[in-house]
Amino acid sequence: MMSSLSFFSTGAYAIQLPNTHNISISLYVVVILVLVVYIPGLPVMYSHMLTQRNRAYSKTKIKTASSRMRQEKNENWQEAIVF
Repeated sequence: MMSSLSFFSTGAYAIQLPNTHNISISLYVVVILVLVVYIPGLPVMYSHMLTQRNRAYSKTKIKTASSRMRQEKNENWQEAIVF
């Protein structure tokens, strides 16, 4: 993305005025904004990925609230079927 900034700064992919929405969008600015958002977002996404990985590979399965609710729903459904 960094190497493409020089190409985007030429305005080849920019949307200029006048158009139907009366806005002007520069892809150069959009790419810079995406890069700026990635800086604080990467540690958050990486730590979330590690948490999910540890949960998936753990020997003892961690019971989450959704898995407990699913288990209770299945038990209640089975009790309703039995006469």
